[in-house]
Amino acid sequence: MSHKITTLVYSRKAGSAHRKAVLAYFADRASDDGTGIWASKKTIADEIECGRSTVVRICNDFVYEGLIFATGTRKCANGATVEYALNLAAIRALEEVKTDPKPSRSGTSPDQDPSHSGTPPVPQRDAKPSHSGTSPNRDPSRSGTPPVPQRDAKPSRSGTQTTSQPPLNQDTNVSLFQNDVSKHFEDFWEAYPHRDGKKTKRPDAEKAFRKAISGGATVRQIALGVEALHRDPDVARGYGRGPVPWLNQQGWTDEIPEIPKSNTTTGGHHGSRNSGAGERIQRIISAAAEGSSGQDWG
Repeated sequence: MSHKITTLVYSRKAGSAHRKAVLAYFADRASDDGTGIWASKKTIADEIECGRSTVVRICNDFVYEGLIFATGTRKCANGATVEYALNLAAIRALEEVKTDPKPSRSGTSPDQDPSHSGTPPVPQRDAKPSHSGTSPNRDPSRSGTPPVPQRDAKPSRSGTQTTSQPPLNQDTNVSLFQNDVSKHFEDFWEAYPHRDGKKTKRPDAEKAFRKAISGGATVRQIALGVEALHRDPDVARGYGRGPVPWLNQQGWTDEIPEIPKSNTTTGGHHGSRNSGAGERIQRIISAAAEGSSGQDWG
């Protein structure tokens, strides 16, 4: 436990009671340099009395905002858990909690002249000489006492060097870096069956896509959902949803029945599964099946 970091966290606004509770929990278990924090999401949820999904979401948000970062993993009873470190510079940059000044014990305000309070002034004592024989205001470099060497910062309790790792969704292992998510979205945008071939509201779609990835959706799930749209009768008739509402409504979870194979090679909209978009989707699914889901769309 680091009293210094705990005091820092409680002096800053975190955005909500649950976010403050998780950040304070991390500070309570950190070293003075902010490293060496490990605990399962279930343990954190039980101790601060909230849901595990809430803790997972807040940890992902903190990683994305740069307040914490992963430094490695720790073995535990159920396998392994992520070890974190606090970004102290980012926490100091948060908005401070404003507090009212405490009244003085004499009953007067801090700005009031003590001579008007009716309390006699306290005489000031002379400063005590230091043990080195020099006055308090004397330059210590001239006292003849050698300076005390500064200690190096304490290493992490894990014994490993603290290194910054890419931000990941801790449940799906999907990269949350701006460039990675943008690459995933580019493939999604090209493969999605836009109504009448018109591609509109791209900025809103990218925002919804990023929200879906941060919320726990995997690249494979979204790719399979887009593939299913190519056999959706509503899409074939031109009544399909645009990419923004489809992402916001988690369209990849919709159940779309399989159609007979004899109809998949006929004309109409279903034939588009053999087009460039269909081939792109198949490469995405193949890459995900080989373990690259969440890292590369293929």
